Amino acid sequence: MRKIAEGAEADIYEDTVLGIAAVLKKRRVKRYIEPALEKDLRLQRTKAEARIMGAANMMGLNVPALLAAGADTIFMSRVAGKPLHGLPRQAMDRAMNDAGEILGRLHSVGIAHGDFTPANMLVDASGALWLIDFGLATQHASREDLATDVLLLKRSVSAREYSAFLKSYSKWGGSSEVLRKLASMERRGRYQTRSLETR
Repeated sequence: MRKIAEGAEADIYEDTVLGIAAVLKKRRVKRYIEPALEKDLRLQRTKAEARIMGAANMMGLNVPALLAAGADTIFMSRVAGKPLHGLPRQAMDRAMNDAGEILGRLHSVGIAHGDFTPANMLVDASGALWLIDFGLATQHASREDLATDVLLLKRSVSAREYSAFLKSYSKWGGSSEVLRKLASMERRGRYQTRSLETR
């Protein structure tokens, strides 16, 4: 195996599983947490991530295929794609359109990605967008969790790119409620900022 990345909670390796190009995600031990509790937390987070990835696979979304999972390890198919930064304008518009469709479909079944930013998106050779890293994803997500996904993207892309995302995302029937929640969160954030500035 070859380590290719280190996240906040896990190490990522390249490997091959039964001849399939794979990525191995292994959660690191957090030694500042009581050992029995820490082990249980790693197990629960790994199980949740695998379950959500499996659900996204069943929906036919462009996400890595779940190959196997253990107590703190997930094997998934390796996505042959490139990061979004540096894409030509037309390709970026398509990517944001795809992002809106994928997120809308996830939200329609109550799944929040948890870290919905361009850093967790790849574009393959055909120009299609793939969503990766479900380590912070949740099922049965609250309206605020769903709105946070949209807010994270809005803060990560240009106004034009966000507009392309919204055109696609808004086709999901429940999007209006999420966007109303987003507006409320942004107003709350502005109020808190002004309050701090006047102290």
